Amino acid sequence: MDLSSFKANISKLGGPAVSHRFEISIPYSGDGSRVWQRAGNTPANAGALADKIFKVTCLTAELPGKAFATSEERTYGPIRKRPYSQFFTDAAFTFMGTRHMPEKKFFDSWMDTIQDPDTFDFEYYNKFTTDVTVTQFDVTNKPVYQCKLIEAWPLNIGAIALDWGATNEFPRLTVTMAYRKWKDTSQKGVEGRFNTQIVSAGTGTTSGGRDQFEGQQIRYNSTTGENKYYGK
Repeated sequence: MDLSSFKANISKLGGPAVSHRFEISIPYSGDGSRVWQRAGNTPANAGALADKIFKVTCLTAELPGKAFATSEERTYGPIRKRPYSQFFTDAAFTFMGTRHMPEKKFFDSWMDTIQDPDTFDFEYYNKFTTDVTVTQFDVTNKPVYQCKLIEAWPLNIGAIALDWGATNEFPRLTVTMAYRKWKDTSQKGVEGRFNTQIVSAGTGTTSGGRDQFEGQQIRYNSTTGENKYYGK
């Protein structure tokens, strides 16, 4: 493929996506987020205030990954890997430190909510988690991808370096978030996409992707004698 054809094909897809247009949403107030609960702000209003500030001060974010944990089985011939659990990688965010450092105070307070700094007692899990949303935009500022980190909480707050010589720089705060799982929320009916969009080979007709996959798996297992493990 020559360069012109390559550019034409990319153009048909709308051009390359951009990574510099995004925003995050962290709608968390928490019992300990005192920095946001000033001037008469209720916890709910405090959470909305934090959410607005982080949409502006978040410098870098990640669309997180996922992977399968597998076990290896070998009856005869090459090893076969079988997935038995899914796990998700932690997500890192970098924030600009503004004049009064509310970003640092917010996450420090959130950490103190998770574990009391005086008694060292831990809070109940559902009291310190929230859903964090990362939205990616195109060059026209239309959302093209969005994922939600479910039951997210700050796992690690990075150190901030202070330097007398850094007169033209601003502090950067790196926060690593743990979460239970994430979902692609940019499209509705995520499960249905796989179920309905598989085109049967050579027929041009669509069929249920999951049913098709399971049927193929059953037929394959019948040749290896493994259907007994699946109740087939």
